[in-house]
Amino acid sequence: MKKIALISVLLLAGLTTKMALADETLSSVNKKVKKVITTEGKYRKPGAPIDMRHTEARVAVGKWVSIDVTFITSLRSGNFEIEITLDEGLKNSEPISAITSFQLSPDKKDYSMKFNVSAQKDGLYYIRLLGKAGEGEGIRMRSFAIPVYVGEGKLKKKGQQLIMKAKGGENLSISKAEETIEYAE
Repeated sequence: MKKIALISVLLLAGLTTKMALADETLSSVNKKVKKVITTEGKYRKPGAPIDMRHTEARVAVGKWVSIDVTFITSLRSGNFEIEITLDEGLKNSEPISAITSFQLSPDKKDYSMKFNVSAQKDGLYYIRLLGKAGEGEGIRMRSFAIPVYVGEGKLKKKGQQLIMKAKGGENLSISKAEETIEYAE
């Protein structure tokens, strides 16, 4: 009876150790893998035939995070442009051009960019991108935003905002407004 109990304890201890090591290995692998976010296959209003895929951006205050961005398009000739704007307080490690242009190729559908950004204050920041394709009056556009969570990554709100529920259960944001009425004589 003592031998069975001893063997059971040893087997249980070995199994527990193996599970702990496997869990530790899995968590270290998960920390290295960045989450990829994409607009491919998502509903969108008519616009430029450009989709975007990027890595998730979470970083500590004052640290740098690398964000890989890929634009996917069905266009095969001409070019498309991306206008780039960073929120105030968000800095790229190298100066970036306000407009980046890609020459389209019949054998290529993916076009890549890379950002290396940081902020000195906690908050939620955005890299805003506006894709433009076409020429003259046939220009079509599509806008994108990449959220960058710095520190806690919470959106800073200015003032108090009153939230109410509609009859259907959806949230309504109540804001102050001013109206000026002028009479034509």
